This record gives sequence, structure tokens and C-alpha cells, in this order.
Amino acid sequence: MADLDSSSETIAASKKLLCALLFTAMLLQYAGRTSVSVVLVQLQESTGNNTNTNVSKPHVEYSQFQVGVILSSVYAGLLPSSFIGGFLAYRYSATRVFLTSIGISSVVHCVAPIMFQRFGTAVTQRVLAGLAEGQAEPAAYGVLGEYMIPRQSARVAPFVFSGQTIVLGEHCSFSRVCWRASFFSLEIFGEHFRHSSKDEEV
Repeated sequence: MADLDSSSETIAASKKLLCALLFTAMLLQYAGRTSVSVVLVQLQESTGNNTNTNVSKPHVEYSQFQVGVILSSVYAGLLPSSFIGGFLAYRYSATRVFLTSIGISSVVHCVAPIMFQRFGTAVTQRVLAGLAEGQAEPAAYGVLGEYMIPRQSARVAPFVFSGQTIVLGEHCSFSRVCWRASFFSLEIFGEHFRHSSKDEEV
């Protein structure tokens, strides 16, 4: 009887690949959210200028209050979209809802370098990013429920969502190159992930 229970809980290789893809997606989305902290620092710094004749100026001048609003505005989109994502994952295919969330989030981060030039558009970008990202977590639970039995889903769920807690040194390395690189890199990885996952689904 114990052998039957252990064999039924064995996770197939295809399901392990699914968990790895979900982990990567959650990692990319969380990295996109946290990259804003690095980007705001880079925007506030002065442009490189070693001459004494010209005074260097920062890319964008935000007050401390505006920086706080930009950082916190993402939760204005996260809170309602979590309920929306759960409803959509229940009503429709959880996999499609999850991939749509990843795709929209990637596009929103891609246009961030343009929208961060002004305070109003920066807040709008953060709210849109929250609306896109909030649907991923309930949809990920739906994906696990579609392809795994409850015991397997309970075992792999901590691994899948641990992608949100990993600290990336990627932002620090990109900050030395260009503050826009952090957004563009996440958009490229996100779109590549979405298309690869669609191919696996087919």
C-alpha cells in the first residue's frame, strides 16, 4: 500500500518542466517589480560629465514623495487583479490566463523607459504592471491544479513561488550599463518564455 502511495505521488519529468517554467515566470515578474527601485536611483543620479564648465543634471527629478508614490502605486493594480485573475482562471483556461499575464507584463515593462520620463505616466506604468502581475499568482495555482493531483501540487507550490523571493544581482549589473537595460532584458526574457510555453502547450 505504501508503494502505491509513493508511486502515485511521483512527479513526472514533464510536470517538473512545468514547475520550472512557472518558477521562471514568477521570477521574471517579481524582478520586473523590484527593478524599479534600481531604476529610480539611476534616474536621480547626474549624467556623466567630468568637465567643470557644464553642470550635469539628472535624467528626471522626482521628489521623495513622488518616489514613494511610484513605488507603492503597483499595489493599486495588484489588489484588484488578484481577484480578477482568480475568477478568470476558474472560468477559463488557467494556462492561457497565466501566459497572458506574462505577455502583458513584459510589454508594460518594455515601455517603462519612456513612461518614466514623467511622474504621471510612471505611476500609470506601475498600476498597469500591477494589474498584469496580480493575475499570475492565482492562475499559477490553477495551472498546478489542472496538471497535478492535490498532493503533488502541495509539494511543488513552495518551489514555484519561491521565484518571488530570490534576490537578483542582475539589476546591479545592468545599472552599471544603462538603467533602461533592466526593463528591456526582462521584456525579452518574458516574451521568450511566453512563446516557449505556448510551443510546449501545443
